[in-house]
Amino acid sequence: MLGNLGNEKSTSELGKVCVFGATGFVGSAIVNELERQGVDWIGISRSANTHPNIVEASLSDTALLQDIISEYSCVVNAMGSFKPADFESNTKHVFQTFWENIQLFSELLSKSNITQLLHISSGGTVYGESQGVASVETDWLKPISWYGKAKVIEESMLEKVALQSGFTYTCARVSNPFGNSRFSSHGFVDVLINTVRNGGIFNTFNNPLYCRDFIHCQDMASALVKLLESRNSEQVEVFNVGSGESISLLDILSIAQAVRPDFEYKLERLTTDYDVVQSMLSVNKLEAFGVNTNSFITVEQYLKEKLMG
Repeated sequence: MLGNLGNEKSTSELGKVCVFGATGFVGSAIVNELERQGVDWIGISRSANTHPNIVEASLSDTALLQDIISEYSCVVNAMGSFKPADFESNTKHVFQTFWENIQLFSELLSKSNITQLLHISSGGTVYGESQGVASVETDWLKPISWYGKAKVIEESMLEKVALQSGFTYTCARVSNPFGNSRFSSHGFVDVLINTVRNGGIFNTFNNPLYCRDFIHCQDMASALVKLLESRNSEQVEVFNVGSGESISLLDILSIAQAVRPDFEYKLERLTTDYDVVQSMLSVNKLEAFGVNTNSFITVEQYLKEKLMG
């Protein structure tokens, strides 16, 4: 039924991979890396697109999706329809839609014969405030936003499906990704670069304590694919996927201003009660798994490359 969708052959040891959310910020970076490594992949997107490897489908298209994952039994969940602010501005509607989607996805997985699920979660929200100490995978989760709480629920529900259905489950808590050329208006770093290039004034939080762990999307995707390829026999595993280095937002602004002295910014945005101020992730487990975070592209390198060019 799938015809010629997917690659003809794979040069990777990884088997066939199906990526849900293949046209999103994280999903598109993952499929680019799968393509680069010669992995046989197929993507699922709720949006119309022209890519020959990506099928347009909603989670209610049960028969079609079951047919696809019967052939592509290694599944990546990179779906994410909502932003953190959506949960705060229209909590009941957004949470209900989120709940319906995770129910449909869980039911789909429970009725399939998949062998492995890699679920992309949010390392920047599920732990809540780091308070100057890097969060590790075994920490108690204390999200302060409804978005973060939804991510914790999602993690738990998919783990339960995996345990009941017998497939391997890897939860990747990804930090703040940047550098996807298709999403230049996504995230602090790329919005900043666009503002500087366009001669605008950048408006950001007035709290000097704000800091984040940032990871370039190529490094993120490479690490995620490695998790897919090299998973051990543990049925359930959780990994922080980030750079392991947190940087203050003010330091990022200073880097930009050092490169472009004419750049202006205003510290006018007030801290909200659902924003994590300090987000720090430990990547010791990821490094022990064989990912060399020292080779990652840093925010400073990226800013200088984009603003000097």
